[in-house]
Amino acid sequence: EISEDLFLKHLASDSRALLEMMKVSSLRIRRDLDAMAKDMQTLSNFTHDMRNCLVPLGIAEVLLTDVMNILKGTQQFHKERHGKDKVQKGFDTMLAVRNNLVVMIDQSLACVKKTKTEYVKAEADVLPLIDETVEEISCHKMLRGKSINVKVEGKPRKGIFNYLDIKRVLQNLLINAGYVTRKEGNIDIFIKNLNDSIQISVRDYGCGIPEDVKSILLKENYTSKPDGNGFGLMSCKEIIEEYHQGQINFESEVGKGTTFYFTIAQSSN
Repeated sequence: EISEDLFLKHLASDSRALLEMMKVSSLRIRRDLDAMAKDMQTLSNFTHDMRNCLVPLGIAEVLLTDVMNILKGTQQFHKERHGKDKVQKGFDTMLAVRNNLVVMIDQSLACVKKTKTEYVKAEADVLPLIDETVEEISCHKMLRGKSINVKVEGKPRKGIFNYLDIKRVLQNLLINAGYVTRKEGNIDIFIKNLNDSIQISVRDYGCGIPEDVKSILLKENYTSKPDGNGFGLMSCKEIIEEYHQGQINFESEVGKGTTFYFTIAQSSN
């Protein structure tokens, strides 16, 4: 890297030196772009092959459907077998996860290929989504043994949102909260109606966020987790701000904890 003083003194008035400098810069940019294109192609191939890896779940679905039919009883006079409801719940969860993965993979491939796809948002209640997310994510290693409490202020109105993506936001925020929550500690989720939106907050009672980190959070891929990559919060920001035209922010006090909150549009009905 050349300092401004050195550039002005030796290069600014030398057209040949400037031309050579531009050639070197152009070559470096071209190399960087080629490397980025190669990385993107590798990522695309990997994402495509991930979808293929889900195909065997179709076989598992057929086999488990047969098992479910046996547990229900193959004749009218048969009684349902004990444990059938638990197996059914596990079966339904497996199918939901498989379907969600297929949707996310297809979205990733469409983004890479620059294919224009419709972003689907629909009217729905937020409370069932939150309850479902809490139940599914509570077995995560960061959340096991910790209490997740849902607190509703007033009667929650229906929102307009993409069900899977808002679930992704909640999952990321809950896992982050779990990381700083002691064993058997509490994490609170708050639901509140605003004028024309619904605010959902996730609060932990952990160590809080240092002042020097606050300024870069939600702006860079920052992480404090040893095995983290910082993509989680940036994913939340993209989903809320770009796809839902909402807001996401946080409040934190060192030694007392952190609250991340975001908004989605209310239904007019």
